Amino acid sequence: ADEPGGSPRQRLVLDGLPAGVLHSGGALATDGEGVLYVSVGEGGHGGPGRQDYVGTILRVDGEGVQVVARGLRNPYGLAVAADGRLYATENGPDCCDRLLLIEPGADFGWRPGGDEAVGRKDSAASKETTGQVLWDSGSARIGPTGIVAEDDRLYFATWHTGAVHEVEIGRDGSQRIVFEAPLSRPPEDSAYRFHGSLTGLALDPSGRLWFSSMGAVGRFHR
Repeated sequence: ADEPGGSPRQRLVLDGLPAGVLHSGGALATDGEGVLYVSVGEGGHGGPGRQDYVGTILRVDGEGVQVVARGLRNPYGLAVAADGRLYATENGPDCCDRLLLIEPGADFGWRPGGDEAVGRKDSAASKETTGQVLWDSGSARIGPTGIVAEDDRLYFATWHTGAVHEVEIGRDGSQRIVFEAPLSRPPEDSAYRFHGSLTGLALDPSGRLWFSSMGAVGRFHR
């Protein structure tokens, strides 16, 4: 809660999340009616914190915390559509990036195996998937990040290709790239070696689409 002239009031809502060295998830979304959704990655195959939260999406409300979906590697973005449906972007290992519809009880099949975690296409665990995958990048590695829902469309950004994809909801994941920036990568040892990668998207009340990247914040003119 913001208070003019002072520090914002805050309270701890949830702790004990697994803290790993990478693949942290960390996306937040609300349904506008007091429910908070939180994405939790596998954290580089686990780490300190509650291990039953590894690779999950959590629902937090006045009743407590509920695991909505499991079997996720790195669910980077979350968005709640006008009809209440929850969508997520997920990063695969070196392939198989996905756009997901999140429904209670879903299991998306990712099972880390120590330092030798296998990709979904080579894993027997991939056959256990019960979640709804709207789109899969196949062998391409694009690194989907932030996602927003607007009317009957979803927009998601990418890390590796610096693009924004538009998806028509209810059209079997059919999509088109509405923006793509050529990325100029600094040297591998640079602190800004991912400069230009898109990290987040947001819609303001007037419908303008904003983005964040490694190095900039701005908005698109549509």
